[in-house]
Amino acid sequence: MSQRSAQDDIEYRENYVAAELVNAFYAIDNGWDGSGVLVGVLDEGVEETSALEGQISSLSRDFGGIIEDGVRTPHSSLGGRNSSHGTQVASIIAARNDGTGTQGLAPGASIVVLRSDVQDLDTGAATVGFNGHDALRYAGENGVLIVNRSLSKANPNISNRLMQDAVNDYRQMGGLVINAAGNSSGANPNDAIDLTPENAEGWLFVVAIDPNSSDYALAGYSNRCGAAMSRCVTGVGTSVTTDASGNIAKFSGTSAAAPQVSALAALILQKWPQLTGVDAGNVILSTARDIGEEGVDPIYGHGLIDVYAALSPVNPTLSNGTMASTVGLSSMVLPIAIGEGADSLLAAAVSDVTLIDSFGRNYQADLSGFIQRVGAPGGLLGSQLDTMINARRATFRGGSAAVQVGYLAGWMSPFSSRTGSVLTDARISVPLQFAPGTIAADFQTKQHVDDTALGYAVPTEVLDAYLPQGGVSLSYHRPVGEFRFGVSARSDLSGDAAAKAIQASLGRDGTLLEVGLLLEQGSLFGTVTGSGLLRFGKGARTIFTQVSSEASIGNWLMEAYGSIGTTRISLGPESIFTDASAIGTGRFGINLSRELLGGRFRIGLSQPLVALSGSGSVTVGSSYDLASRSLRHTSRQIDFSGRISPRIAVGYENAGPRSSARLGISIRPDRNEHSVLASWRLRLH
Repeated sequence: MSQRSAQDDIEYRENYVAAELVNAFYAIDNGWDGSGVLVGVLDEGVEETSALEGQISSLSRDFGGIIEDGVRTPHSSLGGRNSSHGTQVASIIAARNDGTGTQGLAPGASIVVLRSDVQDLDTGAATVGFNGHDALRYAGENGVLIVNRSLSKANPNISNRLMQDAVNDYRQMGGLVINAAGNSSGANPNDAIDLTPENAEGWLFVVAIDPNSSDYALAGYSNRCGAAMSRCVTGVGTSVTTDASGNIAKFSGTSAAAPQVSALAALILQKWPQLTGVDAGNVILSTARDIGEEGVDPIYGHGLIDVYAALSPVNPTLSNGTMASTVGLSSMVLPIAIGEGADSLLAAAVSDVTLIDSFGRNYQADLSGFIQRVGAPGGLLGSQLDTMINARRATFRGGSAAVQVGYLAGWMSPFSSRTGSVLTDARISVPLQFAPGTIAADFQTKQHVDDTALGYAVPTEVLDAYLPQGGVSLSYHRPVGEFRFGVSARSDLSGDAAAKAIQASLGRDGTLLEVGLLLEQGSLFGTVTGSGLLRFGKGARTIFTQVSSEASIGNWLMEAYGSIGTTRISLGPESIFTDASAIGTGRFGINLSRELLGGRFRIGLSQPLVALSGSGSVTVGSSYDLASRSLRHTSRQIDFSGRISPRIAVGYENAGPRSSARLGISIRPDRNEHSVLASWRLRLH
């Protein structure tokens, strides 16, 4: 296997299997080595071998000693020839990469030796774990938030009230005891009897898998998680480490699995110094890899520890200073009318955001990929082709009433995802008998594409510019002297968005004045604005007006229009947009058409709806303050305005009884963009 980086060296590969099974390389390769973190080793002492040179903290202390003539005196050192067990444990945690031997999983951590072995020269007996309760209190009082205890009681049926209380006190100081489950193949960890509801978060038991197994089989000697499964994880049962003589040695047992977990806790506390040992334990439990029965089980507990998962965010949230939302549920969609410069400004504003996950851990993240712009008209090519080939219209009359229906024929189209014929629009108009005027009902779906110039012409209907997805509308028009008065209402409900609009018009001699009010929920200019804190507001209120006119100039029919509007975005507390001014919008167009070569020729210049003014403030987390354990927020100003970029549209239609030909051309001179669509249809029967 090729070397992945400079960190993937000989010392790392000495313990390759055990390290790779828990994804340990991820931490080392990203610069997390436990630096600055104190890890207590409650054991028979630790010998400062070359691999541990400089790794032993001055806080280390002897809680055991030697008994002679009934008197206990402290050991003369923190380790020695009888300290191989503790030395191997400490080396799995923090052996440094010194060019020889093997390295620990957290080689930057400092070991606080809590020596607890007693040799009784009077009886010849030796015990380990002496004064463990005092050692835990000492650790907590001195800021040692992780204690590795690769020990287990001889009789698992006898509880130890002193230890129960000590673990609870240690928990209250933020400490975590990482305890080997035991090597007697028992159904429960040997010390599970001392696990109580009060001290539970202060314990983390560790069982061991056989690294030679292909299916994460529990090592034959290992106790199971059993009654402690809610506070139990799995480590690798054999590691290559360093013994008290400084030699490389294989070390097996749950005693070897526990220091893997302690090293992971050190990595977590290095990366997030605001956390406690209790927090680190909860992270390890939450991110363990499920390797047994689904969920927490009595064999493996929460599963095999995973360094990569433990150092990665768990349900990260985005904050605007007053509210937080899960990032995975957040997105932003920009309407076409918003200036393209806003894309880069918004991307920059969220390209280095500080997030907080469910464990209070801060992360820097680039959220620019969560921002997208709704497809521009040029992106409707598939729909345009479908419309060009399959669009049909039908008209039915009954007395003075008329019904017009538009639809896309055919079972399926190679240009879009639709199957079956699809209704695109419908209109029913009925002259009133009891009063002058006509009432009409209209229905328009998202599949509707204006076929003028094969869909390249900008619609002259002002409401279609602000609410392009259509909907259901009801209108009433009547003559008033020399004028024609009209009023209409439109409603649309699609997915997470809803819109309502009212509009009034007054026309005379080919000139029409229109004014309207559009209320949107979950959308802006007809575009669903996203979700979560990233969404571009929760709705909008738009007031608009348009003047349009048509006149004949020789053989030409000229149509011209211009509209302006002002929009207020509804922000609310659940958006990174914490302030926004009114958005001024506008559009204009002029179209010329005439009969030519037996058909109709059209040419027009139009500016689609564009934001002419407006801006907003985006507020996101920018850094984390360790002293107050809180996010710092930064606000950035975003300009919504776009630029005038008119388009030229050219179209020609020639329809006969047996054949029809159509041509559409769109040109954007400022971008040197050109699109051409053409069709010819021949009826064979």
